Amino acid sequence: MNYFELVGPPNRNMRRELDRTHDEIRWLEKRLGPYPFPNYGILPFEGDYEGALETQTLSTINASDLSAGKGKSPALLTTHELAHQWFGNHVAISDWKDMWMSEGHARFYEYAYPADRGLLNDPDTGEKLDMNLTMRKLYKTDQQDRNEYGPPAAPLTDTAAFGNSTYNGGALALYALQEKVGKATFIKIEKEFLRAYGGKNASTDDYIRTASEVSGRNLNDFLKEWLDGAKAPPMPNHPDWY
Repeated sequence: MNYFELVGPPNRNMRRELDRTHDEIRWLEKRLGPYPFPNYGILPFEGDYEGALETQTLSTINASDLSAGKGKSPALLTTHELAHQWFGNHVAISDWKDMWMSEGHARFYEYAYPADRGLLNDPDTGEKLDMNLTMRKLYKTDQQDRNEYGPPAAPLTDTAAFGNSTYNGGALALYALQEKVGKATFIKIEKEFLRAYGGKNASTDDYIRTASEVSGRNLNDFLKEWLDGAKAPPMPNHPDWY
């Protein structure tokens, strides 16, 4: 795979974030399988739009976000957009209600990578966060998100498909699955799903079927509750979460 950057003279902070891309790719490949395209690049841009966008083989990210991070690690942005190369670009969704597969996965790995590398801090307190603490913070607002936007795989409106429930609720569903089946089996599910549907469209039912087949367990009711239920389900292994 060729790695390239399209960028003007970067400052020191931006250079550090761009240099970390190689590690992000290697880290994701261990969990998702080989990077699915021959090239990858990052295009920092200047302007009023504070955000980022993944296009196939190229992520565009606001230069100010890359440089400063606005109280949180820019690795959240870079890993989120990079994860979309697998989920969103390599495997596309079949319907808007399946958007959680793209954005939920990107949000999940957006937190998982910096947490694993000790780069994840609470933007308010500066406290170091691990994946459990981060998911617990999301879980505390999950019911509110479901009420406002609908469940992750059943958004109330077309615009709700890009709401917090799709992103955070999708990530929570994946975390719940990992807690249910164990990390090793979860990685196998992810890799098999990407292998089976790479270069194609896939649906929520496709993901649930793959998870059940790989784990050897019927996960239909479990995942449907997380993805379609109006009420936030209990988090496996964390009975104290509420």
